[in-house]
Formats: sequence, C-alpha cells, structure tokens
Amino acid sequence: MPASRGVRNVVAMRNRVARLLAVAIAVALTACGSSSGRSGIVSTATSTGGSAHHAAACHPPGTRTLAAAGAARVFAAGTSVYACSERTGRRTYLGQTRSCIRTPRIGVLAAAGDLAAYALQLCGIDTGRAQVIVRRLTDGRQVLSAPAFTGALGPESYTTVDALVLRADGGLAWIASGSSVVRPTRNREVHRRQHAGPSLLDAGVHIAPASLRLRGASQVSWTDGGTARTATLR
Repeated sequence: MPASRGVRNVVAMRNRVARLLAVAIAVALTACGSSSGRSGIVSTATSTGGSAHHAAACHPPGTRTLAAAGAARVFAAGTSVYACSERTGRRTYLGQTRSCIRTPRIGVLAAAGDLAAYALQLCGIDTGRAQVIVRRLTDGRQVLSAPAFTGALGPESYTTVDALVLRADGGLAWIASGSSVVRPTRNREVHRRQHAGPSLLDAGVHIAPASLRLRGASQVSWTDGGTARTATLR
C-alpha cells in the first residue's frame, strides 16, 4: 500500500508539472501576440503623427487664416504672410501686409489644391505696379509670375489687383485696375491665365472690380456695365 501511494503521488506530481508548463507556454504566446499588436499600433501612430505634424506646422499659434483650400493654407503672422502645405509641412514666405515701398506687399490671394495665387504690390515714390504670382506649396516653387495690368497708362502710373480666382490645376483669372497721375486715365482689365497662355478677356472703366467669380469647374464670370459676362477657364 505505501508503495502504491508513492507511485500515485509521483504520477500526480508529473501531471501538475505538465499543467503548469502548459499554462506558462500559453502566457508566453499571449504576451508575444500582445507585443506584436502594440508594435503595429506604434507604427501606425508614428505614420499618422507625421501627417499630424505637417498639418500642425501650417497652424502656428497666434496666426490668422487668409485663404485655405484642401491641403493649402495661407496665413498671417503679425504683418508677415506665409503659405503652407499640410501634406509636406513646408512654409513659404510670401511678403508682408504693410507699406509696399521697398518691401513687397501682399494683396488679394487665393488657395486651391497645392497652389496659392496672390497679388504682389511693389511701390516707388510716384509709381506702383502689381504682379500676380502662383506658387506650388509642396516645394515652395514659383510656377507663374505675370504683370497684373498690360494696358498703356502713361508716366507715374499705379496698378493693383482687385480680385483673383484660382483652380487646383493652375487655371487663374483676375481683375486689375490701372491709373496715371500725369494723365487722367483709369481703366480695368480682366485676365485669364491657363495652360494655353495669357489672355485678356475684357477691358473698360465699367468693369466691377469685385465681381469676379469662379463658377463650377471651368467658368469665370464678372460684370461690365451691369452686364454679366463669362469665359471658360480650362
């Protein structure tokens, strides 16, 4: 009898050891699976964090939005104006909002897709001229620079951009005004810039300076002498 009980005790001990070993293996496998799951989450968070970092770079504290569309944001920090791509986090200095003498001043602007378009005013003592600039915000590259006004005005002239619209593919239109101090002349022009090149759509003193609109995917409209006019922007 004592021998029989000893055998049974040995068998019970072996069974207990086997159960403990099985539990230990199960715990180890669960820990490995949990670790792998956590690694995947960290990787995803890191990737998302990069995108979030790019977006955050375009929204510094204390700034105000001047134009925004898609991943593009143009903002003012004090008197300085920047454009930023939320896809890359790249900021590009455009100009400032103070006097246009000796320092370019930013006028009207628009954003679309990865692009920003804006009027840049440059002034002398008795003159001032405006340019229209388009930049690709992902790398800050300037893709267009054009004179805002193309008509003859005479000496001591001054040109400005009154309104501007932009499409994500780079199609652009604007209304510009021009005047001369020496000659009593004043005129307005409507311009279109697209893949086929520049085009003067309209000219005249009765063009409403703030009437330019982008309608749908491929049309711009404005008002001249109270009459609505349209053109295709391809």
